Amino acid sequence: MPEWLIWIIAGLVVFELGEHVVFPLIWSLVQRKRRTPDPLADLVGARVRVAAWSQGRGQVYVGRERWLARGPVDLVAGEEVVVGGLQGMTLSVKRIDAGSK
Repeated sequence: MPEWLIWIIAGLVVFELGEHVVFPLIWSLVQRKRRTPDPLADLVGARVRVAAWSQGRGQVYVGRERWLARGPVDLVAGEEVVVGGLQGMTLSVKRIDAGSK
């Protein structure tokens, strides 16, 4: 076998290993360090308005959307509250502190 053919085959093997093993391994390590964004986590701390409320449960407006919510028993429609957390797709709301207005 000619020496030039051996060099071509060796070069192709090195290229293929880099393309199919080394590069994907490095890419996966870089991607692992990135934090995936969680849009629902951005809701915590947001101010929302009560749409309907009864016995500690109801709906609040998040922008133009209505979300299920739980919170204090005595909230009234139109009152502004703050999102304290999430339980599945239900928001946990609480009154806004007097000092934070």
